[in-house]
Amino acid sequence: MNFRATSFVIKGFVLIGVLLVLAPVPAHAGDLSDLQEIVDEARLTFARFVGHPDMNWFREHLKDARAVFIAPSLVKAGYFVGGARGNGVLLVLEERTGEWSDPAFFTVTGGSLGLQIGIQRSEFVAMVMTNKGLESLRGTRFILGADATLAVGPIGGGVGGGTTPTLSADVVSFARSDGAFAGLALQGLVILPDNDSNAVYFGGPVRSTDILAGSDGIHHWYSARLRATLMKAQSGEP
Repeated sequence: MNFRATSFVIKGFVLIGVLLVLAPVPAHAGDLSDLQEIVDEARLTFARFVGHPDMNWFREHLKDARAVFIAPSLVKAGYFVGGARGNGVLLVLEERTGEWSDPAFFTVTGGSLGLQIGIQRSEFVAMVMTNKGLESLRGTRFILGADATLAVGPIGGGVGGGTTPTLSADVVSFARSDGAFAGLALQGLVILPDNDSNAVYFGGPVRSTDILAGSDGIHHWYSARLRATLMKAQSGEP
């Protein structure tokens, strides 16, 4: 790579860093009110997805999901070289009780190359359909599309139930950007446990693995509305 190209790439990274710093998405939520806001935004994001008329597949197969990852705000910035960051929560359907766990906090980061200029704000929900997908998320790092198979979920009122090949994927993702559902490229995004935020939210040294294992006593009253929203959607209630 010559000097001009190297300089161009460096300037691109600097610009992306500035854009992501200015974008209103907390890289790390440092106090309880920030985390409660993420939980509220996750609930609203999920409600928008499950209530949309084009999300038939999403509604029909929520009962088949082992877990749901909700990222209420993902900011992607690019100047030929791209970067992304955001926050999300993961809730697991507990087989023993048939209820959804409390949310475990995660950060989302990523980068890419290509013709991309500007900022894009999106929200996405990923349905974890298999034990392999769930076990991958219980690790120290999860890369969408690398550690487990990733499929873009079907969007549209006429989409049928079990006839789609997405049922064989470990993770099925749905994304919404600028008010419209679309096949946003989530491949390669890195999802990392945010155990500092977990500790702040639950008031003690709680890790994502503890929450996702359904450990007794790990509950926060503020999670009740989010968990109830998932329970209602899973049961098929309007």
